[in-house]
Amino acid sequence: MNKFTLSFKDNYKSKYINLFKINMFSLLILLCFTNNSLATESCVDDQSVCVSINQKSNYSSEVVIKNKSTFQKTVSINFDPLTNLKTSVKMPYNITVVAHKTLKAFDLIRINISEEYRYNYKFYTVEGIMSAKHDNNYIYSLPYKSGESYKIIQGFNGKYTHVGEQKYALDFGLPQGTEIRAARDGVVVGIKSDSSTSGWGEKYAKFANYIYVQHSDGTFGGYIHLKKDGVKVELGQKVKVGDIIGLSGNTGWTDGPHLHFWVYKA
Repeated sequence: MNKFTLSFKDNYKSKYINLFKINMFSLLILLCFTNNSLATESCVDDQSVCVSINQKSNYSSEVVIKNKSTFQKTVSINFDPLTNLKTSVKMPYNITVVAHKTLKAFDLIRINISEEYRYNYKFYTVEGIMSAKHDNNYIYSLPYKSGESYKIIQGFNGKYTHVGEQKYALDFGLPQGTEIRAARDGVVVGIKSDSSTSGWGEKYAKFANYIYVQHSDGTFGGYIHLKKDGVKVELGQKVKVGDIIGLSGNTGWTDGPHLHFWVYKA
């Protein structure tokens, strides 16, 4: 994990934060094929990222990745084992694909045209850029109106839910309906606002409403547990520090109203 210090304005500073991928958006697919034709496409469950193997000749095919989402995606793909085939790049191979783009990743090459071949590959995706480096000199604004004050009800290594990948998140005790402000400039790349469900336990995590903002250094800020219809921005919208982006709520894995805020990279 990559560690850095996150500083807030309004005289608030904290030892913060590990950068990590978001499990809720991380997708894993494992595919095994044995055929005589190099022509196939496989997608993650939500169809946001697809990998296709397009035959160019009897000797080679190209591996193509399509990103249909609004996030930049880092795709890690591994062909192993291979029989009578080789790849044009070293495995495993990591590549970043910008939103709404399709690109060729590498070639799959047949070694002996007269012999049978087999291949097995798997890939997974995470939001963001693996090479992103957090700007440790950036001073964040608090994610609510300047001059207001709210208690941090769960901090680093919180015994309730701030463990593992969540160990450096912060929970601000915002009452429902409190205006949430952008803590940093960026572009809105993820939103959910249709849930009114909450409860205690991991099974409720998928019901959380949220906003994700991508920053100029490739990192993301996540604002979680918003109220139903509490998202006040649109996908692709540019936001500035202090802009009202949503309303705090009590959705998802929670036992009371609050705002869960974190910063991460792929």
